Amino acid sequence: MMDLENLEDVVTQFHLGNRNEYDKFLVKLKSYSSPTPTGYVLDDAALVSYLKQLGKCATLLNRQCSDLVFAILKIDWLSKDKTTLNEFHNFVCELVSAQTFYFLQNVLEAFALLFRPKDPNSTVPDKIEITNVHKIAFDRLHGTLLAVLKAVPTSRPLLCDVLCKRCPHIEVTQTYSQLAYVSNVLKLTLHPTEILSQKLRRELIQLVVSHLIKLDALVARDELLESEGLISAENQISKGTTSTQKHAKTLDVLMTNLFNYIAEQCFRDGTFDLSSGKKLYLDLLAAFDHLLLRTQKSCHVQFLLFYICSLSKTFAEGFVNFLWEKLENPATEPIYREMAAMYVASFLARAKYVSIGSIKNRMLKMKDWIDRYIALSYDLGVDPNPVHHGPFYSVCQALFYLFTFRHKELLDTEKGRQFCKSLNFQRIVASDLNPLRFCRPLIAVGFSAVVRNNYIAMCDTILEKNRRCFIPELTDSSMHFSSLVFPFEPYLLPQSSFYITPIFQEYVYPEIFEMAPEHNTIEVEELSFMDIDDEEHEILTINPVSSCNIESLSSTG
Repeated sequence: MMDLENLEDVVTQFHLGNRNEYDKFLVKLKSYSSPTPTGYVLDDAALVSYLKQLGKCATLLNRQCSDLVFAILKIDWLSKDKTTLNEFHNFVCELVSAQTFYFLQNVLEAFALLFRPKDPNSTVPDKIEITNVHKIAFDRLHGTLLAVLKAVPTSRPLLCDVLCKRCPHIEVTQTYSQLAYVSNVLKLTLHPTEILSQKLRRELIQLVVSHLIKLDALVARDELLESEGLISAENQISKGTTSTQKHAKTLDVLMTNLFNYIAEQCFRDGTFDLSSGKKLYLDLLAAFDHLLLRTQKSCHVQFLLFYICSLSKTFAEGFVNFLWEKLENPATEPIYREMAAMYVASFLARAKYVSIGSIKNRMLKMKDWIDRYIALSYDLGVDPNPVHHGPFYSVCQALFYLFTFRHKELLDTEKGRQFCKSLNFQRIVASDLNPLRFCRPLIAVGFSAVVRNNYIAMCDTILEKNRRCFIPELTDSSMHFSSLVFPFEPYLLPQSSFYITPIFQEYVYPEIFEMAPEHNTIEVEELSFMDIDDEEHEILTINPVSSCNIESLSSTG
């Protein structure tokens, strides 16, 4: 029988080549993590004794003892009591201090795996939350991980790589496991800056945002809108078996968790904390710059910025200024400039908390930028082409969209009407670059109806002429322009929509919305240009009716 008080001697003998007692001990140790019965029945008191002894001889646990160390790290520590976890804490600290080179990464990976436990519930509840048992265990494990980061500063840059490597696989991992993992990564960002640098904090937030974007890309928006029974009477995503439903449920839970995190960090005792909120806003803005602005398949994750901007006028103005600087910078790739234009328009159109004064100021900047571009195009004699002038057409479309969306507020007073006339839409639409030709058809038609009914500009002749003209098929390099969408479309996840619905502006159709030409093929009832279908856009854009070539577009003004 092995003497539990002399494990140091067992390890010493193992290094001398006598491994009989070592192997017996290893079998006992593996009984804690192995699903296969080993014939041993061990309680936590024995485990505590083992950890105490092994911590005292951590200097002996070199690479040859890796199987022993791995057996300890594989134990389900989330199910252990406080005393056992405290002893595990002491053992890990001794181990990484004595054997940093051999076991530091293994320890970090063990923590990453512990951060993503399986759901203890056998059934799938309507509301998925981390259990109290796991919350308590996570708190103690975070204390241990914090001690490791303090004891071994070189572990800090390694942490993010390990967490990324062990990030749950979206297709096969339970919602509960993903929620636990995301919650624990976010919890790490709360550690003091002397332990967790601002750079590492941002990397961790970007890790979470990246995970959500991958999940969001799998949630087909069209299927969410069309699938019958996807949203039940209780306003919960139904427990269907389709992949979209599963991913939507998971994304809804994770987005709720992120919104909660933002609210908790930005408010202290019910009062908005500008300092803490600004730090988080800048972290999310960095994630937006590196990740969200570079993807077109995300429908929901960008609402993290939408929500945090609602908490402070400074954040909202900063977000729009950031986007505008991207758009104005000629060194920025055209696709990102175009995306920035779509974000500016969509954000200003949908955010209830943005004042009409701020919208007017931004519209003036857009109009001035367009005027300068048109003036330059006259000097250079350029032809209309979405490949060469993508940012220009994106800004024009953004201005038309924003005006149409907010026209009731803009035209509410005589002063507002004069402001709208000062935008000089007629000069823009009649320019040789012909921006209406490359707008999404429903936006062009909607804008035309609003400006006509309010005697601001006349676009019907231009639309009709465009409709008769032949536009060559777009090349692959330019298809991205026609595929861009306005990012802040109606939010479809029911649970997390609690944070978005009060601050989200729905589109209100004009009371008078008549089409001037009787032969228009687009019905007024179908004019839902705030939620545009790409297939419909493609059909309407490439619609040769006559043999007119692209050069004839220059005469539309």
